Amino acid sequence: KTFFCCNANLIQDVVNILLNPENYPLYITLKRRPAIKRTDLINIADSSLEPPRKRQRTNNDTQQQQQQQSNDGVICLLDSSDEEEEDNNVSETTEANSNGKNDKIDESFSMMSIEPQECTVPKDPPILQFEEDDFVLTPYGAGKILTSRVERRALVTNNDATIFKPIRIYSIDLHFGTCHLPATQIQSLTGTSFDKTIFTYQKVPLNEHDLLRLRSMTYLNDSIVNFYLKYVKCQVEAATASTGGAAKSEGGSWDDFDGEGIHIFPSYCYTRIQSSLNGNRNSKANRDRIWKDLKSWTKNVDIFKKRLLVFPINDSLHWTVCIVCNPGRLIRRYSKEVIEKKQNLELKQKQAVEERKRERRVRLEELDASSPLANQTGVAPLSLTPILDGAGCVQPESGHDVVVVDDKPETIQSIEQAKPTAQSTVVTDTPAARKCILLAKIEAAANKKQEVQWQCEYCGEAGPKYETFDLALEHESTCDENIDWCMIHFDSGKHFKLHKSTEVLGNIRKYLNAAAADYESTHPGVIFTTKNMPGFSAAVPQQDNAKDCGVYMLEMAERMMRNTPQIDNEFVKKKGASKNNFFGSNSFNKDVIVQKRDDIHQLIQRLRRGETSL
Repeated sequence: KTFFCCNANLIQDVVNILLNPENYPLYITLKRRPAIKRTDLINIADSSLEPPRKRQRTNNDTQQQQQQQSNDGVICLLDSSDEEEEDNNVSETTEANSNGKNDKIDESFSMMSIEPQECTVPKDPPILQFEEDDFVLTPYGAGKILTSRVERRALVTNNDATIFKPIRIYSIDLHFGTCHLPATQIQSLTGTSFDKTIFTYQKVPLNEHDLLRLRSMTYLNDSIVNFYLKYVKCQVEAATASTGGAAKSEGGSWDDFDGEGIHIFPSYCYTRIQSSLNGNRNSKANRDRIWKDLKSWTKNVDIFKKRLLVFPINDSLHWTVCIVCNPGRLIRRYSKEVIEKKQNLELKQKQAVEERKRERRVRLEELDASSPLANQTGVAPLSLTPILDGAGCVQPESGHDVVVVDDKPETIQSIEQAKPTAQSTVVTDTPAARKCILLAKIEAAANKKQEVQWQCEYCGEAGPKYETFDLALEHESTCDENIDWCMIHFDSGKHFKLHKSTEVLGNIRKYLNAAAADYESTHPGVIFTTKNMPGFSAAVPQQDNAKDCGVYMLEMAERMMRNTPQIDNEFVKKKGASKNNFFGSNSFNKDVIVQKRDDIHQLIQRLRRGETSL
């Protein structure tokens, strides 16, 4: 409770000041007036009142001054006995007057007192009606809320009187300036003309509220993202059809798994995948459950016959995109035809090895039978068939078997200079026999060195080796290391650490496994793993604020759809770094992002007016 007590002539003026809202904020300073002698208690402005006088000097003050004068030796000229006598006379007069008038003063102040009124100070508004970055409608048009604050103003009603009235003030960006309005003068765009659909593109409705999201430093919504991705898809497919279609990979005549066209998943697709998985393992039961829940999205579309699958991701107020390139080519590796081709290749390799051994046997037998050195040493020639091991080395079968392969003088001279090793088999102690054995081993080793074996360039040294070039070339077309498909995650806000690439890629692999269940009968054993379906996070320009992530995502997705790089083994292993710097932190600058907002807005206006074909 607050009480105001003052002269009757002034109390009404004070009340009027307090009740006028225009006077706030109001600062009041209270000052106590000195005691004065009043001849008329009712009229405070009477001229007969004595002016304020000095306070009476006490004995303590006199003693202190005398002590100071004795110490300093200074005489105070202001002190006089006349002044002290005058003060004493005034003091006596004041005491006499005050003793007789106390009752009249109390009666006078009781007449001037105001009846006390209870004043309340209400609390701040409990909940914000609007949040930052929300678009609202003001008397000056639609705008975006920047900040808000609480101010207190006076309020007087018939039933209640309060000095402070809390009001929430919003600072709103009107695109042509900033205004500050109370909450009572703004309203939501829901139910207004801004909420009405202006036109629909590929089943994506757009309204004026969506267009407001294209202002600078504004977070894009799902409608703008879905619209623009579908628009770019239609433009790319129309351009591809006019040039005769996309290029097929080697072996593309088998089927249409090389992929044509692009499939755009809706922005809420990844959120549904994430919620359906809920951290479950990649088991067959979970894949069946996921596919049962999500197969309606691709009811009339075979996603494995598309060249690109685009997954826009909106999570934790951040936009990224994941693009799957050539997913059907992995499916094709599991086809029965490819499996049969691999089996035939292994059979051809075995036949080539046996043919190579047969030719070696024939050659050595001819050399053995025609060698005159065998007759000179007294050792009969032998059949080479039972003494050839798998590595092509010639080994004596018994203590009396000697292989003679050459009788040239220079060869014999070199053997005579050589010393038998511990691995050499000594048939007899005669020098001629040792010469024949060593000569046979040298010839066998020479034949082995002359064998040229071919290997797949994707497998490397650890891969299988083939007897002919044609077999190695045939293996490359079905080699598991020859990967021309991949998954790429584009994130312009890696420093925010909101979307983990490994988690995003893993969730989409699980969805692809669920979708590939329909191919189990024709492509047995098909599965997407981190080994056979590699993925990586591309190096892309990074945003310098928290609002442009959606625009960055649209720019990167458009670049991939319009100018898709050649996806081959080199591209996948080097994560796109070798393809003319297709990816990189400097592939485009901030001006592209600023301009893109205006380009999308102008595109929507042209489509709305019918100036651009759908």
